[in-house]
Amino acid sequence: MNSWLYARNGDSVRIVEVTPLHLEISGPGAQRATVRFDHPEQGFAYRQQNGNILTGAGYRFLGLGADRRRRERRQAGRPGSDRRR
Repeated sequence: MNSWLYARNGDSVRIVEVTPLHLEISGPGAQRATVRFDHPEQGFAYRQQNGNILTGAGYRFLGLGADRRRRERRQAGRPGSDRRR
């Protein structure tokens, strides 16, 4: 899952790509929206257009976040079955 964060004067808008066909938008304030698409290209175009609208309205793009939970934290296994030894 990726997310894009925009902010302006204490307000923020976060766009979360649940899947390439499903976006969830939070903000500004308590506003919430869910948008679904038939093709991934439509989701990409929507994100891009929405980002342009937000920056045109004075929002600053603060960054792209990636879902860290998808990655395996431990690269190598532990040497024994009981790690306390």
